Amino acid sequence: LGALTEDEVEEIFNALRVQKSEAKIRWHEFIAAGLSQCNFDERNLRLAFDRLDYDRKGFITLDDMKDLLGTSEDEDDSELRQMWEDGLQECTCPLGRITFDDFRMFIKGQKKEVE
Repeated sequence: LGALTEDEVEEIFNALRVQKSEAKIRWHEFIAAGLSQCNFDERNLRLAFDRLDYDRKGFITLDDMKDLLGTSEDEDDSELRQMWEDGLQECTCPLGRITFDDFRMFIKGQKKEVE
């Protein structure tokens, strides 16, 4: 691999950004772009989802993420909360939770249709 030109780098970043008018890439866009290049079968997607939804409610919440990351009650979780809310908006999940179908689409870099 050789060095990338400035135009090639800009092309990569433009491909990662969902909102082309913004100069930054959001964390969930970066993760989704990387993961969308991987081949995931349904079994592994379900295993990953179930790890996040450890109490088997059928969806993932901010509290699930906080438990996974080990944040305590007295910690400032404003950055995590903002990332979560950005991710929900990007996934079009208005109920504050991510279902398995939402998770699958997110991992595969797809978006569901807004009704």
